[in-house]
Order: sequence, then structure tokens, then C-alpha cells
Amino acid sequence: MGREPKGTIVPFPGGQRPGGTAGAGTGGPAAVYRPWDEHDPDAGQNGAWDELLRLVDKAWTWRDPDTLNEIDSCLLRLGLVVEAEWS
Repeated sequence: MGREPKGTIVPFPGGQRPGGTAGAGTGGPAAVYRPWDEHDPDAGQNGAWDELLRLVDKAWTWRDPDTLNEIDSCLLRLGLVVEAEWS
């Protein structure tokens, strides 16, 4: 029997763009598949990037100041991670 793939799926809803125009593709939901599991040493950092994608999707939907503040905070945290990786 084959081994089941492990990873993280970050869902993105399909549908229409603002203004009612259809997006490219099928219009169905899409996902980003991350081919690692919780035992990967980078899983925490990868999860932080997935959180950014989730927040951006939330901001796209709600377009509210609170969600933009959440994105700002997430970017600051990710900036610290990237700085530490590159120093």
C-alpha cells in the first residue's frame, strides 16, 4: 500500500472577484498544499506563513481595519523570523 501524503492544506474559496467578474479557472475552491508534517523543523515557520495566507484571505472577504491590523502584526512576526534566518 502507498503512503498517504502528509502536509497542510490552506483552503481558498472560489467564486467571483469584487465587481462580479469571474476569476480565472473553474471558480471552485483552491488550496495550497504544504508537503511537510508537524515533525519538520520548519513546520512552525511554515505555519506562520500559512497564517499570513489565511489572514489575507480573511481581509479579502471582510476588508475591515481589524483584519488589516492582524496582517500587519503577522508581517512583523514573519519579518523577525526572516531576519533571524538571514543573519
